[in-house]
Amino acid sequence: MDDLTPKDIINQVIAKYGEKHPLTIVTKMIESGAPLPITMRAIPDMEITAFSNYFCEILHPIALQRDVFTGDAGKAAKLFLGTPSFDGTMISFGSTKTEGLSDSILTAADGRSIKFSSKAGKGASASIGNLANSINEMRQAKDKGLQKFLKSIKEAVIVTDIIDEYSSKEGPIQLALHYDIISNNEALQIKKLDRLAASGEVSYHELMEDSKKYLSAKLRKLFVGKATSKPDQADAFAHMITCIMYKTADHINFNTNFGVESAKILANAALVQVHTKVVEKGDKWIIKEFHTKYPGNFDVSVAIDPTKHYMSTKIKGKLTFKILAGGETSRKYFVNTPAKKGPVVKVAAKKSVSKLKASTGKVKVAKSKVTKKATNKGTVGRAER
Repeated sequence: MDDLTPKDIINQVIAKYGEKHPLTIVTKMIESGAPLPITMRAIPDMEITAFSNYFCEILHPIALQRDVFTGDAGKAAKLFLGTPSFDGTMISFGSTKTEGLSDSILTAADGRSIKFSSKAGKGASASIGNLANSINEMRQAKDKGLQKFLKSIKEAVIVTDIIDEYSSKEGPIQLALHYDIISNNEALQIKKLDRLAASGEVSYHELMEDSKKYLSAKLRKLFVGKATSKPDQADAFAHMITCIMYKTADHINFNTNFGVESAKILANAALVQVHTKVVEKGDKWIIKEFHTKYPGNFDVSVAIDPTKHYMSTKIKGKLTFKILAGGETSRKYFVNTPAKKGPVVKVAAKKSVSKLKASTGKVKVAKSKVTKKATNKGTVGRAER
Protein backbone atom coordinates (compact mmCIF):
# COMPACT_ATOMS: atom_id res chain seq x y z
CA MET A 1 0.00 0.00 0.00
CA ASP A 2 1.12 3.55 -0.68
CA ASP A 3 0.68 6.94 1.04
CA LEU A 4 -0.15 5.58 4.48
CA THR A 5 -0.16 7.18 7.91
CA PRO A 6 0.98 5.30 11.04
CA LYS A 7 -2.71 4.99 12.01
CA ASP A 8 -3.45 3.30 8.69
CA ILE A 9 -0.74 0.72 9.38
CA ILE A 10 -1.97 0.12 12.93
CA ASN A 11 -5.48 -0.51 11.59
CA GLN A 12 -4.10 -3.08 9.15
CA VAL A 13 -2.19 -4.84 11.94
CA ILE A 14 -5.31 -4.89 14.11
CA ALA A 15 -7.39 -6.28 11.22
CA LYS A 16 -4.94 -9.14 10.76
CA TYR A 17 -3.88 -9.96 14.33
CA GLY A 18 -6.40 -8.36 16.68
CA GLU A 19 -6.24 -5.60 19.30
CA LYS A 20 -4.37 -7.56 21.99
CA HIS A 21 -1.78 -9.31 19.84
CA PRO A 22 1.88 -8.51 20.70
CA LEU A 23 2.48 -7.21 17.17
CA THR A 24 -0.39 -4.74 17.53
CA ILE A 25 0.85 -3.64 20.94
CA VAL A 26 4.43 -3.05 19.80
CA THR A 27 3.26 -1.17 16.68
CA LYS A 28 1.18 1.14 18.86
CA MET A 29 4.13 1.68 21.20
CA ILE A 30 6.42 2.68 18.32
CA GLU A 31 3.71 5.00 16.96
CA SER A 32 3.40 6.67 20.37
CA GLY A 33 7.12 7.48 20.31
CA ALA A 34 8.03 5.12 23.16
CA PRO A 35 11.82 5.00 23.46
CA LEU A 36 13.84 1.85 22.84
CA PRO A 37 14.51 -0.68 24.22
CA ILE A 38 10.98 -2.08 24.14
CA THR A 39 10.20 -5.48 25.65
CA MET A 40 7.38 -7.53 24.15
CA ARG A 41 5.94 -11.00 24.58
CA ALA A 42 7.53 -13.55 22.23
CA ILE A 43 5.22 -14.92 19.55
CA PRO A 44 5.07 -18.76 19.66
CA ASP A 45 4.29 -19.27 15.97
CA MET A 46 6.89 -16.80 14.67
CA GLU A 47 10.67 -17.03 14.58
CA ILE A 48 12.48 -14.03 16.04
CA THR A 49 14.39 -13.69 12.75
CA ALA A 50 11.09 -13.40 10.86
CA PHE A 51 10.02 -10.65 13.25
CA SER A 52 13.34 -8.83 12.92
CA ASN A 53 13.76 -9.23 9.15
CA TYR A 54 10.19 -8.76 7.98
CA PHE A 55 7.72 -7.34 10.49
CA CYS A 56 10.20 -4.70 11.57
CA GLU A 57 10.19 -3.41 7.97
CA ILE A 58 6.70 -2.16 8.84
CA LEU A 59 7.92 -0.58 12.08
CA HIS A 60 10.93 1.22 10.59
CA PRO A 61 9.15 4.12 8.80
CA ILE A 62 6.93 4.69 11.85
CA ALA A 63 10.00 4.73 14.10
CA LEU A 64 11.68 7.24 11.77
CA GLN A 65 8.62 9.52 11.87
CA ARG A 66 8.59 9.34 15.68
CA ASP A 67 12.37 9.83 16.03
CA VAL A 68 12.83 6.36 17.56
CA PHE A 69 16.13 5.54 15.87
CA THR A 70 19.87 6.04 16.12
CA GLY A 71 22.42 6.90 13.44
CA ASP A 72 22.53 9.10 10.35
CA ALA A 73 18.99 9.15 8.95
CA GLY A 74 18.55 12.77 10.01
CA LYS A 75 21.52 13.74 7.80
CA ALA A 76 19.81 12.17 4.78
CA ALA A 77 16.53 13.92 5.66
CA LYS A 78 18.31 17.27 5.74
CA LEU A 79 19.91 16.62 2.34
CA PHE A 80 16.89 15.27 0.49
CA LEU A 81 13.86 16.64 2.37
CA GLY A 82 15.31 19.94 3.51
CA THR A 83 14.63 19.18 7.19
CA PRO A 84 16.25 16.78 9.70
CA SER A 85 12.84 15.39 10.65
CA PHE A 86 10.57 12.80 8.99
CA ASP A 87 7.47 14.06 10.79
CA GLY A 88 4.47 14.56 8.51
CA THR A 89 5.73 12.29 5.72
CA MET A 90 3.60 9.59 4.09
CA ILE A 91 4.63 5.92 4.13
CA SER A 92 4.67 3.61 1.11
CA PHE A 93 5.48 -0.08 0.76
CA GLY A 94 4.29 -0.80 -2.82
CA SER A 95 7.01 -2.45 -4.91
CA THR A 96 6.64 0.03 -7.80
CA LYS A 97 7.05 3.02 -5.55
CA THR A 98 9.87 1.49 -3.50
CA GLU A 99 11.49 0.30 -6.76
CA GLY A 100 12.72 -3.09 -5.62
CA LEU A 101 15.92 -1.97 -3.85
CA SER A 102 14.18 -0.57 -0.78
CA ASP A 103 11.54 -1.80 1.63
CA SER A 104 9.76 1.47 2.37
CA ILE A 105 9.71 5.10 1.35
CA LEU A 106 8.83 8.31 3.20
CA THR A 107 7.47 11.13 1.04
CA ALA A 108 7.14 14.77 2.12
CA ALA A 109 4.23 17.03 1.17
CA ASP A 110 6.27 18.64 -1.62
CA GLY A 111 6.93 15.24 -3.25
CA ARG A 112 10.53 14.80 -2.15
CA SER A 113 11.26 11.38 -0.70
CA ILE A 114 13.77 9.05 0.93
CA LYS A 115 13.93 5.27 0.58
CA PHE A 116 14.82 2.82 3.35
CA SER A 117 16.41 -0.59 3.01
CA SER A 118 16.10 -3.14 5.79
CA LYS A 119 18.15 -5.94 4.25
CA ALA A 120 20.77 -6.64 1.56
CA GLY A 121 19.88 -7.50 -2.01
CA LYS A 122 22.56 -9.87 -3.35
CA GLY A 123 21.91 -10.80 -6.93
CA ALA A 124 18.82 -8.64 -7.13
CA SER A 125 17.73 -7.30 -10.50
CA ALA A 126 16.24 -3.86 -10.78
CA SER A 127 15.11 -1.33 -13.34
CA ILE A 128 17.56 1.23 -14.63
CA GLY A 129 15.03 3.68 -13.14
CA ASN A 130 16.58 2.95 -9.74
CA LEU A 131 19.83 4.57 -10.83
CA ALA A 132 18.14 7.28 -12.90
CA ASN A 133 15.92 8.32 -9.99
CA SER A 134 18.88 8.33 -7.59
CA ILE A 135 20.89 10.55 -9.94
CA ASN A 136 17.96 12.95 -10.36
CA GLU A 137 17.42 13.11 -6.59
CA MET A 138 21.06 14.14 -6.19
CA ARG A 139 20.73 16.76 -8.92
CA GLN A 140 17.65 18.22 -7.25
CA ALA A 141 19.21 18.23 -3.78
CA LYS A 142 21.52 21.10 -4.87
CA ASP A 143 24.06 20.09 -2.25
CA LYS A 144 27.62 21.03 -3.23
CA GLY A 145 29.00 17.75 -1.97
CA LEU A 146 26.52 15.74 -4.03
CA GLN A 147 27.16 17.84 -7.15
CA LYS A 148 30.89 17.20 -6.78
CA PHE A 149 30.14 13.51 -6.30
CA LEU A 150 28.11 13.38 -9.53
CA LYS A 151 31.07 14.81 -11.46
CA SER A 152 33.26 11.99 -10.10
CA ILE A 153 31.02 9.24 -11.52
CA LYS A 154 30.61 10.46 -15.10
CA GLU A 155 30.64 6.96 -16.64
CA ALA A 156 27.66 5.73 -14.65
CA VAL A 157 25.77 8.98 -15.19
CA ILE A 158 26.26 8.92 -18.97
CA VAL A 159 25.24 5.26 -19.35
CA THR A 160 22.22 5.68 -17.09
CA ASP A 161 21.07 8.87 -18.84
CA ILE A 162 21.30 7.24 -22.27
CA ILE A 163 19.28 4.19 -21.20
CA ASP A 164 16.73 6.32 -19.39
CA GLU A 165 16.39 8.92 -22.14
CA TYR A 166 15.95 6.64 -25.15
CA SER A 167 13.51 3.86 -26.00
CA SER A 168 14.26 0.16 -25.63
CA LYS A 169 15.02 0.07 -29.38
CA GLU A 170 17.06 3.27 -29.63
CA GLY A 171 18.95 2.94 -26.32
CA PRO A 172 21.19 0.04 -27.41
CA ILE A 173 22.04 1.87 -30.63
CA GLN A 174 23.01 5.05 -28.77
CA LEU A 175 25.10 3.11 -26.23
CA ALA A 176 26.90 1.23 -29.02
CA LEU A 177 27.57 4.57 -30.77
CA HIS A 178 28.90 6.10 -27.56
CA TYR A 179 31.42 3.29 -27.11
CA ASP A 180 32.34 3.09 -30.84
CA ILE A 181 31.03 -0.45 -31.10
CA ILE A 182 29.13 0.59 -34.23
CA SER A 183 29.48 3.50 -36.65
CA ASN A 184 26.89 6.10 -37.58
CA ASN A 185 26.35 4.33 -40.89
CA GLU A 186 25.81 1.01 -39.10
CA ALA A 187 23.30 2.69 -36.79
CA LEU A 188 21.33 3.70 -39.89
CA GLN A 189 21.51 0.14 -41.21
CA ILE A 190 20.04 -1.17 -37.94
CA LYS A 191 17.21 1.37 -38.04
CA LYS A 192 16.47 0.47 -41.65
CA LEU A 193 16.40 -3.20 -40.64
CA ASP A 194 13.67 -2.37 -38.12
CA ARG A 195 11.52 -1.00 -40.93
CA LEU A 196 12.23 -3.91 -43.26
CA ALA A 197 11.54 -6.56 -40.61
CA ALA A 198 8.32 -4.83 -39.53
CA SER A 199 7.03 -4.78 -43.12
CA GLY A 200 8.00 -8.40 -43.75
CA GLU A 201 10.53 -7.51 -46.44
CA VAL A 202 13.30 -9.42 -44.66
CA SER A 203 13.37 -12.27 -42.15
CA TYR A 204 15.81 -13.67 -39.61
CA HIS A 205 16.47 -16.75 -41.77
CA GLU A 206 17.10 -14.66 -44.88
CA LEU A 207 19.75 -12.65 -43.06
CA MET A 208 21.31 -15.83 -41.71
CA GLU A 209 21.76 -16.98 -45.32
CA ASP A 210 22.89 -13.70 -46.85
CA SER A 211 22.90 -10.27 -45.20
CA LYS A 212 25.49 -8.45 -47.34
CA LYS A 213 22.74 -6.37 -48.93
CA TYR A 214 21.62 -4.99 -45.58
CA LEU A 215 24.47 -5.13 -43.05
CA SER A 216 28.15 -4.22 -42.78
CA ALA A 217 30.74 -6.95 -42.27
CA LYS A 218 30.89 -6.11 -38.54
CA LEU A 219 27.12 -6.29 -38.11
CA ARG A 220 26.96 -9.54 -40.12
CA LYS A 221 29.55 -11.08 -37.83
CA LEU A 222 27.51 -10.09 -34.78
CA PHE A 223 24.25 -11.27 -36.34
CA VAL A 224 25.46 -14.81 -37.12
CA GLY A 225 27.68 -15.02 -34.04
CA LYS A 226 24.91 -15.46 -31.49
CA ALA A 227 22.63 -18.48 -31.53
CA THR A 228 18.97 -18.37 -30.51
CA SER A 229 17.00 -21.21 -28.97
CA LYS A 230 13.93 -20.27 -31.03
CA PRO A 231 15.13 -19.63 -34.60
CA ASP A 232 11.68 -20.21 -36.11
CA GLN A 233 10.27 -17.40 -33.94
CA ALA A 234 13.23 -15.04 -34.26
CA ASP A 235 12.76 -11.51 -35.60
CA ALA A 236 15.57 -10.04 -37.68
CA PHE A 237 15.57 -6.65 -35.96
CA ALA A 238 15.09 -8.00 -32.42
CA HIS A 239 17.97 -10.42 -32.96
CA MET A 240 20.24 -7.65 -34.29
CA ILE A 241 19.46 -5.34 -31.38
CA THR A 242 19.96 -8.19 -28.90
CA CYS A 243 23.38 -8.98 -30.40
CA ILE A 244 24.35 -5.29 -30.19
CA MET A 245 23.08 -5.01 -26.62
CA TYR A 246 24.88 -8.15 -25.42
CA LYS A 247 28.14 -6.96 -26.99
CA THR A 248 27.76 -3.48 -25.51
CA ALA A 249 26.82 -4.84 -22.08
CA ASP A 250 30.02 -6.90 -22.02
CA HIS A 251 32.06 -3.82 -22.90
CA ILE A 252 30.41 -1.73 -20.17
CA ASN A 253 30.68 -4.46 -17.53
CA PHE A 254 34.31 -5.44 -18.21
CA ASN A 255 36.00 -2.34 -19.64
CA THR A 256 34.48 0.66 -17.84
CA ASN A 257 33.95 1.97 -14.30
CA PHE A 258 30.16 1.71 -14.59
CA GLY A 259 29.83 -1.07 -11.98
CA VAL A 260 31.91 0.56 -9.26
CA GLU A 261 30.46 4.01 -9.89
CA SER A 262 26.87 2.72 -9.90
CA ALA A 263 27.44 1.06 -6.54
CA LYS A 264 28.60 4.44 -5.24
CA ILE A 265 25.36 5.98 -6.54
CA LEU A 266 23.30 3.48 -4.57
CA ALA A 267 25.35 4.16 -1.45
CA ASN A 268 25.05 7.96 -1.69
CA ALA A 269 21.50 8.22 -3.03
CA ALA A 270 18.41 9.02 -0.99
CA LEU A 271 18.55 5.49 0.43
CA VAL A 272 19.10 4.86 4.13
CA GLN A 273 19.96 1.45 5.56
CA VAL A 274 18.12 0.45 8.74
CA HIS A 275 19.52 -2.30 10.96
CA THR A 276 17.36 -3.89 13.65
CA LYS A 277 18.81 -5.28 16.87
CA VAL A 278 16.41 -7.68 18.61
CA VAL A 279 17.38 -10.15 21.35
CA GLU A 280 15.48 -13.03 22.95
CA LYS A 281 15.31 -13.40 26.71
CA GLY A 282 13.15 -16.27 27.93
CA ASP A 283 9.63 -15.74 26.63
CA LYS A 284 10.37 -12.09 25.82
CA TRP A 285 11.76 -10.28 22.79
CA ILE A 286 13.60 -7.01 23.33
CA ILE A 287 13.84 -4.48 20.52
CA LYS A 288 17.08 -2.77 21.45
CA GLU A 289 17.79 -0.49 18.48
CA PHE A 290 16.81 0.69 15.02
CA HIS A 291 20.18 1.92 13.76
CA THR A 292 20.31 3.95 10.54
CA LYS A 293 23.29 4.38 8.23
CA TYR A 294 23.81 7.02 5.55
CA PRO A 295 25.64 6.86 3.23
CA GLY A 296 24.94 3.15 3.10
CA ASN A 297 27.57 0.46 3.22
CA PHE A 298 27.07 -1.22 -0.16
CA ASP A 299 29.97 -3.64 -0.60
CA VAL A 300 28.75 -4.53 -4.07
CA SER A 301 29.22 -3.89 -7.76
CA VAL A 302 26.59 -3.34 -10.43
CA ALA A 303 26.38 -4.93 -13.87
CA ILE A 304 24.22 -4.21 -16.91
CA ASP A 305 21.95 -7.22 -17.52
CA PRO A 306 20.33 -7.39 -20.98
CA THR A 307 18.84 -10.88 -20.60
CA LYS A 308 15.53 -9.91 -19.01
CA HIS A 309 14.19 -7.76 -21.85
CA TYR A 310 16.36 -8.40 -24.92
CA MET A 311 15.91 -11.61 -26.90
CA SER A 312 15.96 -12.71 -30.53
CA THR A 313 12.18 -13.12 -30.65
CA LYS A 314 11.23 -9.72 -29.21
CA ILE A 315 12.28 -6.71 -27.16
CA LYS A 316 10.25 -6.53 -23.96
CA GLY A 317 11.59 -3.38 -22.31
CA LYS A 318 14.62 -1.36 -21.29
CA LEU A 319 17.84 -2.64 -19.75
CA THR A 320 17.97 -3.79 -16.16
CA PHE A 321 20.98 -3.98 -13.91
CA LYS A 322 22.07 -6.64 -11.46
CA ILE A 323 23.57 -6.08 -8.02
CA LEU A 324 26.65 -8.25 -7.51
CA ALA A 325 27.76 -8.99 -3.96
CA GLY A 326 30.14 -11.30 -2.15
CA GLY A 327 32.80 -11.18 -4.87
CA GLU A 328 30.28 -12.14 -7.57
CA THR A 329 31.23 -11.05 -11.09
CA SER A 330 29.20 -10.48 -14.22
CA ARG A 331 29.05 -13.24 -16.80
CA LYS A 332 29.84 -12.69 -20.46
CA TYR A 333 26.64 -12.18 -22.43
CA PHE A 334 27.88 -12.24 -26.01
CA VAL A 335 29.42 -15.69 -26.34
CA ASN A 336 30.33 -16.61 -29.91
CA THR A 337 27.96 -19.53 -30.57
CA PRO A 338 27.25 -19.32 -34.30
CA ALA A 339 23.65 -20.10 -35.15
CA LYS A 340 22.92 -22.93 -37.56
CA LYS A 341 21.58 -21.75 -40.89
CA GLY A 342 18.02 -22.85 -41.53
CA PRO A 343 15.59 -22.69 -44.41
CA VAL A 344 14.72 -19.27 -45.78
CA VAL A 345 11.27 -18.35 -44.52
CA LYS A 346 9.42 -15.50 -46.21
CA VAL A 347 7.25 -13.41 -43.91
CA ALA A 348 4.01 -11.97 -45.24
CA ALA A 349 4.28 -8.22 -45.61
CA LYS A 350 2.29 -6.06 -43.25
CA LYS A 351 0.08 -3.26 -44.54
CA SER A 352 1.44 -0.55 -42.30
CA VAL A 353 5.06 0.19 -41.74
CA SER A 354 6.25 2.17 -38.71
CA LYS A 355 8.47 5.05 -39.75
CA LEU A 356 11.51 5.73 -37.64
CA LYS A 357 13.57 8.85 -37.89
CA ALA A 358 17.15 8.08 -38.75
CA SER A 359 19.65 10.27 -36.96
CA THR A 360 23.39 10.57 -37.34
CA GLY A 361 26.05 11.92 -35.08
CA LYS A 362 27.04 11.10 -31.53
CA VAL A 363 24.53 11.18 -28.80
CA LYS A 364 24.10 14.25 -26.65
CA VAL A 365 22.59 13.23 -23.36
CA ALA A 366 19.99 15.42 -21.71
CA LYS A 367 19.11 15.21 -18.07
CA SER A 368 16.53 12.53 -17.48
CA LYS A 369 13.01 13.41 -16.47
CA VAL A 370 11.64 10.47 -14.55
CA THR A 371 8.10 10.14 -13.35
CA LYS A 372 6.92 7.00 -11.58
CA LYS A 373 3.38 5.92 -10.81
CA ALA A 374 2.73 3.75 -7.78
CA THR A 375 0.78 0.53 -7.67
CA ASN A 376 -0.87 -0.67 -4.51
CA LYS A 377 0.14 -3.83 -2.73
CA GLY A 378 -0.59 -5.26 0.69
CA THR A 379 1.42 -4.13 3.69
CA VAL A 380 0.76 -6.44 6.60
CA GLY A 381 1.82 -10.06 6.34
CA ARG A 382 5.51 -9.47 5.53
CA ALA A 383 6.51 -11.48 8.61
CA GLU A 384 4.93 -14.57 7.09
CA ARG A 385 7.29 -14.76 4.10
